Amino acid sequence: MLCTICLSMFLGPEEGEHHKDFKAIEEASENGCYICQYLLYHYRGKDIQDGFPLQYLWHRDQPKILVGVLWSAVDIYFEPVEECHDIEGYRQCLGKVKADLEEGNFSSVHDTKLRPPGELSNTGGEEALDFSRERIQACRTTHGECRTAAIALSKAERPDSTSWSPRRLIDCAIDDGMMHLVHGAKLENPEYAALSYCWGKDKFFMLRSDNEADALDSKIPLHELPLLFRQSMALCRNLGIQYLWIDSVCIIQSGDNQRDWLLHAREMSTIYTFCTISISAEYGRSPHDSLFFDRFLQPPIIMPPSDDSWAAVRDAWENSGDERYKINNNGKMNDPFILGQPYRLAPMADYLERCTVLHTPLATRGWVMQERLLAPRTLHFAQHRVSWSCYSHNVNEGGPTELEEHEYRWFERLQPSMMEQNPKLPGWAKYEPLEWWMNVVANYSHRQLSFPEKDKLVAIAGIARVWNHERQFDYLAGIFRPHLPWALLWHREPKTRDPMHDKQPVGQEIFTPGGVPTWSWATCKFPVKSYPYTNTGFLVNGTVLVDIHCAEVELADKENPYGQVKSGKIELEGYLGREEDFKKGWTYCVHYDGRFAEDNKSPWHLPVTWDHLSKHPDLFGLLLQKDKGSGFFYRVGYFKVPTKLVSRDILRGKLPKSFITYI
Repeated sequence: MLCTICLSMFLGPEEGEHHKDFKAIEEASENGCYICQYLLYHYRGKDIQDGFPLQYLWHRDQPKILVGVLWSAVDIYFEPVEECHDIEGYRQCLGKVKADLEEGNFSSVHDTKLRPPGELSNTGGEEALDFSRERIQACRTTHGECRTAAIALSKAERPDSTSWSPRRLIDCAIDDGMMHLVHGAKLENPEYAALSYCWGKDKFFMLRSDNEADALDSKIPLHELPLLFRQSMALCRNLGIQYLWIDSVCIIQSGDNQRDWLLHAREMSTIYTFCTISISAEYGRSPHDSLFFDRFLQPPIIMPPSDDSWAAVRDAWENSGDERYKINNNGKMNDPFILGQPYRLAPMADYLERCTVLHTPLATRGWVMQERLLAPRTLHFAQHRVSWSCYSHNVNEGGPTELEEHEYRWFERLQPSMMEQNPKLPGWAKYEPLEWWMNVVANYSHRQLSFPEKDKLVAIAGIARVWNHERQFDYLAGIFRPHLPWALLWHREPKTRDPMHDKQPVGQEIFTPGGVPTWSWATCKFPVKSYPYTNTGFLVNGTVLVDIHCAEVELADKENPYGQVKSGKIELEGYLGREEDFKKGWTYCVHYDGRFAEDNKSPWHLPVTWDHLSKHPDLFGLLLQKDKGSGFFYRVGYFKVPTKLVSRDILRGKLPKSFITYI
């Protein structure tokens, strides 16, 4: 499938403008455009703002076209094929392209109808099911690394037990039109799948205190469940897995003052650690969307028509009234193709190996991160294909051979080495688990939550719990105590290339309501960068300029130290300076969070640490404001400045220190 704009590139001229902005590319990508999906993958995470022209340019000496922002463009290659099919269907496709150009439907998609018979299939068909069964069987019987990792994680979760079951499960083996919810306590070490999906905004069936009895008595008809849940149950039957766990069906969602939810919040990591497999509905926006998609495993075929039928498309460009769509300066339509020759777009290997896992609607959700890191194996159901991931292999349906699979590691699960506390590790190696946790926090902060006020810490709690199994560090609202004070030096990811210009205030809606202290990254709804590297490694090697006397939080659930908090404070001593002590020259770098004092006074600057081992050392610190009522200090940002511009008395800790309470 290709969108109107992308199809028109293949019909001339040899250069021109593509979609007007990234929003249009996102729309075409969601509609299924093969090229726009690759563009979205290519530019995701790159600092390219709307306003840069999106263009295309044919290479006359190579079988490729450049698409996107030309100084960071994507190479789209193509190759001739011997035959094509349904020429009349292709002509009809061109007619639809013409109509869409005239009507401004630039992101609508079209099937060129040139594919050979048999290329269309479904991610829920026998081909995909065979792939899924083969991967499960191979992992169970031949993956020693997976067995070792699964044992290590299960011991971390349940040191005294090798058998465990969620409190409730759906029995998928009984296919009689009713939902069969059962008590997990009655089952002995059951095999079950866990479903990962997007909740969306539309209402759907949920377990409540007033319908739990009917659900356990098998009185809920299956037709009351959304499509995704029904399809997932059928998939489990086809894979030979009897039970299925779905959060909204297996956890009471209302009517019990969240008692059941709090119990499950403590066990969420265990649920995914002990599951047989996780099923990821990668492209569903809600449970009402299908788990399965019609798809083509091969890229689309296009063909420059051998007669004048393409002229209608050219005329539509000219008559559209859009300044982007003009014939080139010499007034000619230069055809980069041999007219009448079919061409297949070359497979975009890097995208195809990752798009089904890293760049999907589901991958943007906060809960999914720990579901993927902790589950022993996952089947990813995406638009184009089914993908498999486990501790030792990541592979696509129709993808590389066994020997090549290790080249495609989309993401790393929580490995046993990250769980081990080994003080004898030399040098940098002992900081590797710390680096891993930093990267987890930064990755997680980019993701969305439907209920951040209650889920922000809970949705990552399972990872923290397992990571901390041997270490047994105190956990303070997303920060491990031994990582203080460096862990306080996170900062908001800048939206511009120059962080110095990133000072615009932002609304309070970007902060999580509730008792999360301002010193924790978990107070924010925006992406953060974890505490910084220097050119000598982590700041743990630096000189600390604050003395922390107390750091504590009040838990919302006293039985869950990794869950949400009601409040938190840090009592410390340090030098409180003003901006003029540090802002000297263009090398002063500041990242504001978005909180500002009512009187808009310049914030206090609290130096935290500096990297004395570096050839060009920097000082890192926090921007604070004082609350008029309580006298406590709250965070408004982060700063960095070269030490050569800072008083030596500050660096040596010789200036008077203030005792403050940081909330």
